[in-house]
Amino acid sequence: MFRARNTKACVLITGTGPKGVAAKMSETAHTTSTAEKRCLVLGANGKLGQLLQRAWMRAPVPGWRPIWCARHKAAGIDHVWQPGMAAPQQAEAVLALWGVVPGRGDLEDNTRLAQAAMALGRACGAARVLHCSSAAVYGAGPQ
Repeated sequence: MFRARNTKACVLITGTGPKGVAAKMSETAHTTSTAEKRCLVLGANGKLGQLLQRAWMRAPVPGWRPIWCARHKAAGIDHVWQPGMAAPQQAEAVLALWGVVPGRGDLEDNTRLAQAAMALGRACGAARVLHCSSAAVYGAGPQ
């Protein structure tokens, strides 16, 4: 199940998995244009990004074209981008799947990454910025 809270510049989604994210993007797509819309996907080489790439290959979201972005070049990455760099291109949406997990950095960086995704959305003209997270930010559960 998905719950979405729409604000002027941001849609926050909680739910399960990349299929739900893709479905929500399909729901929120504008219907006034038949042109393919671009979505910058940040963190495309992370766990969620890789899951979404595989899901998108099996079931593309009609009317949307993902632009896979990551901080480091890797197979399947369209643009290398990090906070502080110029927007890689214009896009109608930004999907931020990046984040810091326990043991791999300062969890407070997640706030800065969300702010950077919003700044990128403004810079590239995006009407929507979706910032997603996973349970990984909570660390390992009890053994």
